[in-house]
Amino acid sequence: MTQNADDGSSVSPHNVQDVFLNGARREGLAVTIQLIDGRCVDATIKSFDRFAVVVKHAGVDHLIFKHAIALIRPADARSATHTS
Repeated sequence: MTQNADDGSSVSPHNVQDVFLNGARREGLAVTIQLIDGRCVDATIKSFDRFAVVVKHAGVDHLIFKHAIALIRPADARSATHTS
């Protein structure tokens, strides 16, 4: 366990990003990835590291750099204003 610098409480050594991505990967969860240019990619997460996420979209593997991602959400959580 590590100490949280703000309040001294114990926190897991895993960050929330890793926990979310790993859970989605293990469960084969369909996700929508919104890129910073506004485009959305519906995919499943195959793997990830500090800098990139590998996803399967339309039967093809894609490498998406994390700095290009605005958000990732479960595909069934899309809003009514979502456009592809």
